[in-house]
Amino acid sequence: MSNKKSDIKNWKLGISSAGINHLTLKKYEDMKEASIDAVELSYNFEKDEGFDIFKQKEYADKADILLWSFHLPWHHELCNIAHLDKNMRRKAVVMDKEMIKKCSAVGIKFGVIHPSGEPININDRPFAMENAKQSLYELSETADKEGFVIAVENLPRTCLGNCSYEINQLLSASESLRICFDVNHLLLENHNEFVKNTKDKFVTLHISDYDFVNERHWLPGEGKIDWIELISLLEGAGYNGAFIYELGLKPEKTILRRDLSYSDFKDNFSSLCSKRKPVALGVPNIAV
Repeated sequence: MSNKKSDIKNWKLGISSAGINHLTLKKYEDMKEASIDAVELSYNFEKDEGFDIFKQKEYADKADILLWSFHLPWHHELCNIAHLDKNMRRKAVVMDKEMIKKCSAVGIKFGVIHPSGEPININDRPFAMENAKQSLYELSETADKEGFVIAVENLPRTCLGNCSYEINQLLSASESLRICFDVNHLLLENHNEFVKNTKDKFVTLHISDYDFVNERHWLPGEGKIDWIELISLLEGAGYNGAFIYELGLKPEKTILRRDLSYSDFKDNFSSLCSKRKPVALGVPNIAV
């Protein structure tokens, strides 16, 4: 969090690699041509066995794009830092420590982490919460030594961190922990409530739209978020980081839309910078 006055016009336009995959130099160059300034590397260790963070750094530097953040592995049981099985949890922590050190080596400052997998049985929730806090404490010790910041992501449904109360519980594990605010994950409270309760801890964002029923990862303007209000909330909270769109170029099954181009993110961001409601390029697919 910066003490400077916040204005979205000064934020970096960024996108996550989650919906792009296999980033080549050409893709970085195409992003730069579309005025994209920053990228969050989102790593899937099953699909991206040949992933080389040092090669990604080389490509990004050549295209003059900042590697803003790295999404620590999340998609598999082996990545669950709140796992009830101690051995499984240890594997997740060891994997994350290795990636934190690699991120630091290439100058990435922020690492987004999921505090749990799902589903979590209500009777198991207190134990999962304690496990996650222990893991976060251990990871924060490594991160602190590396000059790296762990950003705990708020998650939907039965995941840990599905409301500001639980996010603050998780952050109590270490004073150095911060938040990645995923604006399409709130299902138990509204954006105003979440920002009010956590506003001094944001260091990065995951941006997409949704219908308030479940996460959707639609382009802003295609769901129900009041974007003018949300931008005002973020500015009021003093956020001064990157505006990281986290949605794929190909549409989700829940939206009827053409494939996106990098320029679509630029146009969408420009609307928000002008405090205008962004134009929806698709419509929700209510059949799904």
